[in-house]
Amino acid sequence: MTYSFERRLANLEAENRRLRRRTGWLTALLLSVPLLGAARVFEHFAEVRAERFVLTDAKGVERGVFELVGEGHPQLVMRDPDGGDRMILAADPQTAYLLFKDQKLKNRLGLAVDQFPHVLLHDEQQLPRIHLSVGVDGASNVLLHDGELFTLGMGIDKDGKIWRKPEIDREMEARAAAGETGERRAPIVPPAEVEAGSGKKGGG
Repeated sequence: MTYSFERRLANLEAENRRLRRRTGWLTALLLSVPLLGAARVFEHFAEVRAERFVLTDAKGVERGVFELVGEGHPQLVMRDPDGGDRMILAADPQTAYLLFKDQKLKNRLGLAVDQFPHVLLHDEQQLPRIHLSVGVDGASNVLLHDGELFTLGMGIDKDGKIWRKPEIDREMEARAAAGETGERRAPIVPPAEVEAGSGKKGGG
């Protein structure tokens, strides 16, 4: 009688061990299914294609937009908590530019590349006050604006000669009075895109 009871007990323990092993394999299999599914999802969305991406905060306010504008030119806009444009990065066939705005949404700093690279710093009226550029044949220029004109500046022309403004203006005037011809050594026209800016709340 004792032997029969001990034998049945041993059989029950053995069956219990087999059941635990089966349950463990089944649990592992069930857990692996969603992981395999997630792996397939990530593999499927390794590349995402769209015409517009919008980043929103917890209140639903658009804080960033990456989209195509105009004739299909890419533009990335970063916005403040009120939805005002604070940074714009854009490119078209003529110009690539990066524009920063202050808390009042006024254009304050612009970087652009058209035929030449440009850096412009603006005042509170959004007038360019400092313009740095590299122009024709690598000529470097630093120009200071008085609110109406670039009245002061200096640079190095394509021949390696240092020029200064207003001295260069007087030189050009003297040549013109003498009937000589000459070209201005430093291009001083800033790119229109950085000057005007863009965006729904660009402040100008």
